[in-house]
Amino acid sequence: MPRQPVDGLPRMRGGYGRPGLVASLDGEIIAVIATEARAGRVTDIWMTVNPDKLRAWERHG
Repeated sequence: MPRQPVDGLPRMRGGYGRPGLVASLDGEIIAVIATEARAGRVTDIWMTVNPDKLRAWERHG
């Protein structure tokens, strides 16, 4: 099977003032994932997929 280009790869970016990822598909943001770490371990993960909340990310891209 030939390799196909992959759209929607997450990119590293701060999310809500924390390290995280922004995932997009066809140029539209579909998720924002933020993390919290303590003592070298990830302790919390937050994920936003609500389109109403993601509109702010689209505007500020």
